[in-house]
Amino acid sequence: METAYHAYGGIARVIRRRCSFYGNATGDLTVITDGVDNGEVGFEDCDFETTGTQAGLNVANPDPNGTANPANVGKITINYWVRGGRIAGGTFGLLANHANINVEKAIFTSRSTGLQINSNAKLDLYSPTVRVAGATTVAVFGVNVEGNGTASWHGAGELTVKNSGSGSVVTYAPSVKFTNVPVITPPSSQLGTALPNYRQRKTGQIIQTAWSSYNPTTTNKRFYLNIPLATSVASRALTMVNLALQQPDGSLVWPPQDLTIAFNWQSNGLIQVQISTADSLTNYSLRYEIVEYLG
Repeated sequence: METAYHAYGGIARVIRRRCSFYGNATGDLTVITDGVDNGEVGFEDCDFETTGTQAGLNVANPDPNGTANPANVGKITINYWVRGGRIAGGTFGLLANHANINVEKAIFTSRSTGLQINSNAKLDLYSPTVRVAGATTVAVFGVNVEGNGTASWHGAGELTVKNSGSGSVVTYAPSVKFTNVPVITPPSSQLGTALPNYRQRKTGQIIQTAWSSYNPTTTNKRFYLNIPLATSVASRALTMVNLALQQPDGSLVWPPQDLTIAFNWQSNGLIQVQISTADSLTNYSLRYEIVEYLG
């Protein structure tokens, strides 16, 4: 069979509760084929187990450039959500293109990539569990983001990626935004390079509208923001601080004007970042990673 549940473009509202599926097919295939946005497609406490290579859940616009269907240009699934339940996929637990997706406390498992977020897809995760157990000679991914897709992780949860084959492990793509950091295994990012043993680690992103200014002038905006740590560090000398500005288009290229970015310890549990620039930095954000190593 092709899929357990199928929805085409023009769906106003479909919600499935306490449903289940087991078989060699995609659990849900929501696609846009007729040039009409999909509305709300939801799953509450549903269980899917895909035994083949297909995605557990697949939501897509297969003709986003309108090559065969000009009316499909720019069409998306407006509101796709998963609350609770268990999704076991083959190649992907969730595959998303051209859709806004919310996942809340669901469990995703797969044998290659947990969550694959592609072009024009926006994913918000609220305390989910994502587990990938691969056995391949290629990289396996926990949360992978391609093109202009976005993924934001809110709350806690779990993100675990293992590969018994010779391929590398990529726990999450560098562009994944964390409001709160889940339990991550291995504690790594791009290319799966595991960090040495550490006492605490904090990552996140603060949008420019949350920054403050101190003594700004017409030629120097002088922004600052504070980053509190969960626990006061035992050793500042063993604490690594990585800072990067993200432009509105998602790139990490520095602005063209003169700009400096530095941090100062306000206490062992609080870092203040200071940004000196002639640019307004409208819609920029600061990405940070703070790691206190054990030695």
